[in-house]
Amino acid sequence: MVSWLEELDRREAAAREEIAELRAQIVELTRRLAGREEVLSRLVITRETMTEILTWEDHVTQEWLDDFAALGKQARNQMGGSAQ
Repeated sequence: MVSWLEELDRREAAAREEIAELRAQIVELTRRLAGREEVLSRLVITRETMTEILTWEDHVTQEWLDDFAALGKQARNQMGGSAQ
């Protein structure tokens, strides 16, 4: 017959072993979580950037492009470059 002290020792050892396994799993899961959070962050930034680009393109008109070209020409003239 197993004494109560031996049974207690066995249960404590089993609990310690399970705790060690759980801690190892937590370390691995934390590493994996950080990796997935990084991927998500990059995807969110990409979505925001593409939304800005596409929204900006919707507001670009020929008049705006002509004005922008004229400003560039004016800047080149002021800097002494050719106005081509």
